[in-house]
Amino acid sequence: MADSIKYPPKTIIIHQGSTILHIGLATDSEPKVLLNCIARKSARGCLGKIPEIVKLKPLISFDSELSEEILSSFKSSDDSAHVVLKDELHDIWIQGSSPNNSCSDSGTQFVPFIEGFKLCDGDTYELQWPILSGSFNNKFVITENVQSLADMWSYALTKYFNIPCDRFPKYSVLLVIDDIFIRREVRYTIDKLMKELKFSRFMVFPTSFLYMGGTGSLHNCCIVDLGFYKTTISCLANGLSLLDVRVNLPRGGSDCLQALRAALEYYSQESPELSELLTRYESGSYNDTFQLLTAMHTADSDMAMRLATESLNAVLSRDIAVKLGSGTLTLPASAIVKIHLSPFFPVDTAAEISLTPPPPLNPQYQVHPADAPEPDDPLDDYCSRKRKLPGDEETEETSIPKSSSSSKASSEPETLQKPSEFKDLAEAIAWSIRNATVAAAPISDPSESEALQQQQPTAANNPVEQPSAATDTRNEQLRQKIASCIVLVGGGAEGISGLLLKRVLTQKLQQLLGEDFRVNVFTRPQSIPDPAWQGARIAVSADFASELWISRKEWEQLGARTLREKGAFIW
Repeated sequence: MADSIKYPPKTIIIHQGSTILHIGLATDSEPKVLLNCIARKSARGCLGKIPEIVKLKPLISFDSELSEEILSSFKSSDDSAHVVLKDELHDIWIQGSSPNNSCSDSGTQFVPFIEGFKLCDGDTYELQWPILSGSFNNKFVITENVQSLADMWSYALTKYFNIPCDRFPKYSVLLVIDDIFIRREVRYTIDKLMKELKFSRFMVFPTSFLYMGGTGSLHNCCIVDLGFYKTTISCLANGLSLLDVRVNLPRGGSDCLQALRAALEYYSQESPELSELLTRYESGSYNDTFQLLTAMHTADSDMAMRLATESLNAVLSRDIAVKLGSGTLTLPASAIVKIHLSPFFPVDTAAEISLTPPPPLNPQYQVHPADAPEPDDPLDDYCSRKRKLPGDEETEETSIPKSSSSSKASSEPETLQKPSEFKDLAEAIAWSIRNATVAAAPISDPSESEALQQQQPTAANNPVEQPSAATDTRNEQLRQKIASCIVLVGGGAEGISGLLLKRVLTQKLQQLLGEDFRVNVFTRPQSIPDPAWQGARIAVSADFASELWISRKEWEQLGARTLREKGAFIW
C-alpha cells in the first residue's frame, strides 16, 4: 500500500518529544532521529545533564520474588518470543561517541543535538531541553523554548536536507503534537513556524491519530504511548481521540533507567571495581547516561537472545549479563523484569513487607477548551450574541421552561469522575476504556440519536422517558471494540519492555474489565519501524489533507480560530 501512495515532495514532518526529535520530508521512508536539546553560550553555563523530574522513589525489592500475578501472566504463553531490539536513544549515543562526531568549541552561539550535549562540560555553554514531559520546560521562559525549537529545526533542515532558510516559504509543515497539550504552547510554536520561519502552510495532528494510521489499527482503539518521561493513554472512537479520557502518567523510560541504577548498585556490592563505576560520573551527565543506556541495551540483548529459543517463564531462572564499563555484571532475569515493570506496576514489584506503601501514579488530564485559562478569541461569545436577530432565539430565562429535578437529571449528560491517582498502568487504561462512551457521547452521530428518539413511544404528544437499550448496547460495543485493540507504542513499547508490558497488561486488563471483554494488546508491527512517521506520511497524502492545510495568511488573520475550524482534533 505504501508503495502506491504519492507523497508530497515539499512537505516537512516535525515530531518532537522530550528527548528525541524526528524530522524529515514526507518522501523519506524514515525520519532523521536527533537528540532534542541545544547547547547555548551563556553566563549560566554548566555541565550538561538529562533533565531530572522530582518524584517519589519507587520501592523495588530485589530480594523478593516476582508476584504471583506477574508470574502467571508469563506462564500464559509458554512459546519462545522473537524480540526485535530498537533503542533510538542508545543509537544516538553510539553515533555521538564515534570519532567522526567529535565536537569542539567553534565559537558559535549554539550547538544542537548530541554534539551540544557533549560540548556542555564546562562553564561556557548551557544545555537546554525545550520539551519536558510533553510540554515546554518551565526552567526557561516560553520564548526561549520556542527559539530553541526553531534553531534546531532550521539547523537540521539546512544540514541534513539541504533546505536553507530562504527556501522555507516553498515548504509545508505537518506538526505532530501530544494528545495532552497546552494550547498556548501550540500557538507559540505555530507562530514561530509561520511568522518567523515563514513556511507556506501547516497542519497539526495529535500523536495518537498518526499511530492509529501508521500501525493500521482499527478506528476504535486505545493508543498507549510509552515515552521517556511520561506515558499517554488515548482512546479513539471513529478515529477521533476522546478528549476527556486522555491520561498522562508520570512514568517512562527515565524511571526504568533509575531502576536499573538501583539494581546495579545492589548487585555490585561485592565488586568494588564495578561499584566505583556507578559514582565515577555525575548523575544525568553525558557519560553517566551513556553508561546506563549501554547497560540496559546489553541486558535486553542477552535476554532477547535467550527468548529466541526458550519461553519467557524458562528464561526467568537464568542469569543475564550486563555490561558496566569494561566489566560485566550478572543479574538474575527476574531483576531485569522488575527494572522494566516497576515504574508501571509499583505494587507488584515492591517488597511484600514494607512500612511505606509504593507511590501511586498521579495522572494529568487534558484541559477542556471551556476551562482553558487563555481563551482563543475572548470576543467570540460577545460577537455571536450581537449577530443574533431578535426572532432567532429567545433568552434562556423566557424560552426554557423550568423542569422538575427528575427531568433535568435525565437530560444532563453523564459526568466523568477523574481519579487523582491510579494504582498502576492497567488501572488507568481500564478507567479510560470504561469511560470512553461518556466522552464519545457529544460527538456521536446526531442522525442516530434522532432515529432513536423517533422510535420511542409517545403519550399525549410528549416523549416517554425510557432508558434506551439500543444506546446501552452501542456503548458497550464501543468499549469492547476499544478493549480489543490496545496498541503499545513509543520507545517504552520496544524490545523486552514491550514484550513484558504486553503480557502483564493483557492479563490485568482482562481481570479489570471482565469476561465480557476480549482484551487484545499489540505492539508495533515489525515491518513498520516508526508508526507515527508512517502515519504522518499517509496523512499528508490523504484526500482529506487538502481541507486541513492552514495557510500563513489564514493564521496571521484568524489565529487559533483556524485550529478550531480545521484542526484534525478537538482544539
